[in-house]
Order: sequence, then C-alpha cells, then structure tokens
Amino acid sequence: MHQYTCCLKSFADNQSKINEKNELINGINDDSLQLYRSIFKQHDNNFIDASNELSRKQALLENSEIKIKELNEDREKVQKKLGKNDKNTNRVLLSETLKNGFKNILDKLQHEEIQRVSSEMNRIFLEMIGSSPNENDFSSITKAALSTDYEIMVYGINGIRIDPDQDLNGASRRAITLAFILALTKVSEVEAPNVIDTPLGMMSGYVKQSVLKQMIKDGSQIILFLTHDEIHGVEKIIDNYADRIFTLTNPAHYP
Repeated sequence: MHQYTCCLKSFADNQSKINEKNELINGINDDSLQLYRSIFKQHDNNFIDASNELSRKQALLENSEIKIKELNEDREKVQKKLGKNDKNTNRVLLSETLKNGFKNILDKLQHEEIQRVSSEMNRIFLEMIGSSPNENDFSSITKAALSTDYEIMVYGINGIRIDPDQDLNGASRRAITLAFILALTKVSEVEAPNVIDTPLGMMSGYVKQSVLKQMIKDGSQIILFLTHDEIHGVEKIIDNYADRIFTLTNPAHYP
C-alpha cells in the first residue's frame, strides 16, 4: 500500500513538471518541434493510461484488504459464538496445531537432520572403502552425500558426480547402503537391533574387513546373517567381537 501511495505522488509531481515544460514548449514557434510534440503527446497518453491502471489496481487492493478484514472478524465472531468448550472448535484448533507441528518437523528433517545423516554417511562410507581425500590424493571416490530429495549422491575426483547404480562396483554399492543405514540409526539415536542379511556379499579383502569393523563400531546390536563365503577372511574379527554365534543349516536335501 505504501508503494502505491508513493507511486501516485511521484506521478502527480511528474505531471506538474510536464505541464510546466509544455507551457515553455508551446511558446516556441518552430515547425520542427511538431513531430516531437506528437511523440510527446503519445507518451503523455500512455502515462495517463498507466496512471489510471495503477489507480484501478490500488482500488482493488483496498477492497481486497477490506474483505480480508471482514472475513477475519466473522471468523472470530463464529469462534466466540461456538465457545471454548465446543468440540468442533477444539477440533479445528487441534488440527491447526498438529498441522503446524508436522510442518515444523518436516522442515527440520529436510534441512537440519538430513545434513547430519549426510555427514555421518559420508564419514562411515569413506572409512569402509578406505577412501580419504585428505590422506590420499588418488582416491577415486571423495564424497557421499544426501540431497534434499533423499537421493544418495557419490562424487569422485574434482567433484565429478558418480552414478552409484552404474559406476560403483557391488562392494561399494553395498557399503554406501550400509553406511546410510548406520548413519540414520546414529542420528536418530534409536537403540535397536540392526538385522542385516548377507551384508558382505560381493566383498573381499580389505573392504570386507573394513565394512565389518565399521558396522561393529557404528552399529547398535548388530545381528548379521552370513554365508560361508562371507565369513571367509573375517573369522578373527567375528571371534573377537561376536557375543553369540549360531550356525543355521537346511537339511531338506540331505544326504
């Protein structure tokens, strides 16, 4: 509203100055000014049309503000009429409170919590695959992150984005998935069993050992279902850290 008022005042001041200049111009007898006078008249007409349009929109704005004020007053009257003990009023107020509460939670998840999960996932993933850009200039994978759309993104040298589904091998894809799960449970601070089926599949050597150690370090109550191939090469780690070990067999086809 203040901007419209300032614009109207500016238009009025400019119109007064234009009228003064017109009087000076009209006092000059020069045929060459006729063309310029014609052009000026056209601009003057455009100016008047714009001024009228501005006034029309200002009137619409004022009417809209009046209607909004009237509607708010009617709403307050209805709420007072229903009374504080009216169930429908309480339900409306409760729904508005819940809506605002869920909106605040969603905003926090999308901005604050997702950054915490992203940071933890990046740390765990890089430790799992032994790829630290601060210690190794030749690391092919330098970073993992979560987007605001909850998409897992992986980056290589010079910040080049890597497609996890196409450019990562099976071991790295499993590692990034496990890193995300562990980061999510750590940030949520939920103490609950992490039951994971065949997490070390398609892994071998350093990566297999590193992934298992990282799960033990950052997980909570890790329960793993491992095949013979997965156990091979990490027997000492399992013996050192496992609280209980069970062997499951399927004798359906024996002998």
